[in-house]
Amino acid sequence: MRGAGRCRASLIYCVCTLLISRRYKQIQTDIAYVFSFSPYFISFFNVPLFWTTFHSPSRRDTLQPSLVISFLALATFMRSSELGAGARGRQRALHIAEIARAYLQSSIDAGCIDAGLAQAAFMLTLFEMCPHPQYTAQRLASSFWALDSVLATLGWTSMDAYDDDAAVFAPGFVPSLSQHMHGHAPRPRLQATDADAGEDCACPRFSLPSSSDSALRITPLWAATPAWDPDWPEPEVRKEEARRLVWNSLNLMSGHTSATLAAGEGAADYWCTRAENYALLFPGETLLRSQRYAPYFTRHPRDSVWAVYARLALLYGACWRFFSPQASAARPESRPGRAKPAANDAALPRSEGARAEFAYRAYVETLELEDILNQHGCAGERTTLFQGREFLFKIRVIISRDYTKHFPFPETGIDLSFHKKKAEQWLTHQMNLAQRLMQGLNSVTGMGMNDLRLRPFLLWYFALQSQRCLQFHAIDPSLTVALDVADAWMMPVDYLVQIWPCENMDPFFAELRKRILDARIKAGMPRFLPRAKPIELVNPMLSAPSAATENV
Repeated sequence: MRGAGRCRASLIYCVCTLLISRRYKQIQTDIAYVFSFSPYFISFFNVPLFWTTFHSPSRRDTLQPSLVISFLALATFMRSSELGAGARGRQRALHIAEIARAYLQSSIDAGCIDAGLAQAAFMLTLFEMCPHPQYTAQRLASSFWALDSVLATLGWTSMDAYDDDAAVFAPGFVPSLSQHMHGHAPRPRLQATDADAGEDCACPRFSLPSSSDSALRITPLWAATPAWDPDWPEPEVRKEEARRLVWNSLNLMSGHTSATLAAGEGAADYWCTRAENYALLFPGETLLRSQRYAPYFTRHPRDSVWAVYARLALLYGACWRFFSPQASAARPESRPGRAKPAANDAALPRSEGARAEFAYRAYVETLELEDILNQHGCAGERTTLFQGREFLFKIRVIISRDYTKHFPFPETGIDLSFHKKKAEQWLTHQMNLAQRLMQGLNSVTGMGMNDLRLRPFLLWYFALQSQRCLQFHAIDPSLTVALDVADAWMMPVDYLVQIWPCENMDPFFAELRKRILDARIKAGMPRFLPRAKPIELVNPMLSAPSAATENV
């Protein structure tokens, strides 16, 4: 009998071990799935270091529970379109995300705020951008505030304050790097040019595949993000992860700000979108100090696509605060933060001369940054859907829309008024981009694994483009092409809505469609553009099981 008892105990132990092992491997599969199919948004993870921590019994406990669970929530949701696990899967993903959020809040309440918590806050914000069953604009804003508060509490935006190479910016002024370039003379040209595009682009030499042979297999959609020096010690890797998380957060927050402004609402005054809060090396800038990469730099890393996009996001934040007539939404009192910025910079008294000076300097900065982008020939812009070019255009609209009386400046020959030719060029580009998306996201990014159906978090971005085109038409009704572009952007919106339905989003999309239709009828245009049928790709990964749905 005693032997039989031992056998039963041994059998129970083996079964439990098998079940735990199976669960562990499935969780690993889910995390790998998110890495494989996520775009550059989460490229702040050093994946080898993450897996080293995950697989180490002695270090695994240092991972925040909210981080691991947020991976499971995203993996479950990404497999739960109408072509995959469907409504049941989306509801399950929401349940998992709520568990992750509870762990996140518990850690915040306990004062356990660390790098893993910041990463979890970012991942949960990415989830809130998706059309899940309980999506609301308030939930999304709350998630952004939580992320912003964690980063502000950690002080990461100024983590390089001790470093003489870290650029700093004064509040109320145009954030420009001309005075920070340390031995690199600023370009004298004020007019952007397309000449020699790509001849001086070294970004591919410092992109992720240059530092890892397996990068294209593990994270294929991060190929155009900055490399990691394999010789860096772990503390330096951790610091670089923090820097990249801040810059990627700035990118998302700037997009959310743009969406609220386009909707005529108060823009959230995030700590991370204020240039004066920064003393931080730009994306890829630390590679200049690497023995492996430094000899190959032909220009300052602040001129890389990644750094220019960060500079444009900072410039955008400075411009909308300076000129926007809408009050900004202040930080909720319940959110911890290191400082409370002014509620509305536009309400501060500013002379006409100060406004003209700011607008002029901001416009010159856009020309400088556009000139830099035009000299790139890498894939960095395509993989971000040309978001930097969008920032350029939005900034120019902001600084010129209400202050045309200050321009032109005869002594400079620069006209800051709303350039119709520039607008038409941008709108033509947007039309082409929207139409190509219907032929597959990979036709735009150049990456074969980029599947539009696996990008539910881009739904709000596409709708924002339609909103902005309506704004452009309101500024200049002769720009009827803007209404064509607004309708063209609704094509990927309508496609994604079919496979990622969300009742809470339906009223917003219905109102947006009505506004576009009314504007087109009023302008004497056809009610709709011809609809293109999207290319359907069979992807077995859309319905593969996840750890969150396994009954073990």
